[in-house]
Formats: sequence, C-alpha cells, structure tokens
Amino acid sequence: MSATAHLPQIAKIASIPKTVAYETITATPSSPHIGAEIGNIDLTRPLSNKQVSELHDAFARYQVIFFRDQKISFEDQIRVAGYFGKLGKHVGKSTISKTTENPYVRKFHYDETSQQISGENFHSDQSCAAIPPLGTMLYNHTIPPDGGGDTMFASMYAAYEALSDRMKTYLMGLTATHDGTRVFGPGTPVSVHPVVTRHPVTGKKVIFVNQDFTAHINGLPRLEGERLL
Repeated sequence: MSATAHLPQIAKIASIPKTVAYETITATPSSPHIGAEIGNIDLTRPLSNKQVSELHDAFARYQVIFFRDQKISFEDQIRVAGYFGKLGKHVGKSTISKTTENPYVRKFHYDETSQQISGENFHSDQSCAAIPPLGTMLYNHTIPPDGGGDTMFASMYAAYEALSDRMKTYLMGLTATHDGTRVFGPGTPVSVHPVVTRHPVTGKKVIFVNQDFTAHINGLPRLEGERLL
C-alpha cells in the first residue's frame, strides 16, 4: 500500500554542481545517473531550514531521493512534501487509487488478485496538466518479498545527453500533446509541452515525452511522429 502527494513546480535557480558535502544529511547515490538514499534524517519531526535547503539540493541533483525506515503518517508526508512548495491535487479521476480524508493524499492497494496496477509504464506523473507537478512523494509501507514490485526510475537528463547532436537539433522547438484522457478518462486535461524542456531548478535539458500521456508530436506527419516517440 502506498500514498502520494504531488508537488508543484518551483522557481528556477542557478545550476547545481554534481558533488557536495552536506552538513545535516547524508546522500548515497543509488546509480550512476539517478537516485540517492538520504540518511541522518527523521521525517516524523519538523526539519530545520538547513535540512530543507540540503534536501532541495539533493532532489535537484539526484532527481529522485529515497528515505528508508521512515514510519510516517499522512500528516508527516504532507508536511515533508510541503517543504518543496504548495501541494497540488490530482488532475484525474483514477479508479486505481483511492481518496483519503486528505485531498492531497491517495491510497494504492494491490495483491495477488489485482488485474491492474498504477504506473505500469514509464511516465512523468500528470504530464497532461497545464503545469505538471515538480514531483510526487510515494510512501510504500507494505511491499512484496524478494524485491517484487520495485518502482523503477529513469533519468531524462541522461536520456537527452545520450542523443546525437543531430537528433538534439531536430527535437528542439518541437512540441507534443499530452492527453490525460488516455489514462484517466473524460474530463481530464489535454496540454501541449515542449519535447525537450529544461528542469525548472537546474536549468538542464530533459526529454519530456512519455508512453502513458503523450498522444502525438505536433507538426509532424503521423507515422514520423509515431516512430519518433
């Protein structure tokens, strides 16, 4: 079972160096390109301004950060998410997740009888929104044994940087339509975003299309756009 809180975009600041020695937390990289495990922190208690500042740095640097063995409540989760900005409500009417008493938190439950789970494909959460969330806070407290059901993450920094210079040039200026009805059904947003955009904090270029929400590349013949996606 898990719960999520969605974080909005925040203002862009100067690009952050790749290495840093934190004073109040520790950060152990999880892979060469993405992720770090954060230590020396207790999310059940209010954080100091210095801890919040260093968490912001780690989040921008590593793109996803992990906290182990944190027995948090909905209130704890909302407080921690709130350190990153004003919380946003989910844009869809998902039948896979369930509402809670707090509009910013949703519950997920899957077992051996589940026919479908949330997020089976690589995606960027709610990219169909006019202003997509900066991130999502996910709390897993009952998980399958032996590593089953692990959530995977991919770096769109690394994906962009791996492209050839000719492909980077080709993609610049293209936009794509992100259609929320593909996932959430009628009444959800449909928005247009650049195929290559910049992270709002670091300013680094990222690929911003995904299998779940991106319906088509705008301004290209249908087949060419499909192949490009």
